[in-house]
Amino acid sequence: MLYLDKRWENMAVATLLYCVADWFVYYLFFVENSYRWSRVLRPLLLVSRVPDLRRQLAAVTRTMRAMAPLAALFCVVVFFYATLGC
Repeated sequence: MLYLDKRWENMAVATLLYCVADWFVYYLFFVENSYRWSRVLRPLLLVSRVPDLRRQLAAVTRTMRAMAPLAALFCVVVFFYATLGC
């Protein structure tokens, strides 16, 4: 595998270890009624391998950071309308 950044390599290894540990808990100990959190982390494995997806993820996170004050203002307005019952 070709990794361009050490952080993504560390994240991929940590995700793989977590997935393996989750697999052992799920199948060896027959814990079938729990939510498998490793499924949420699997898209990060794809992002760690494809540089174009890393750039897209970085752009999305920059955009979300820029929109945070607007989202906070929206939450305040919704809270006031919900409190007043309008």
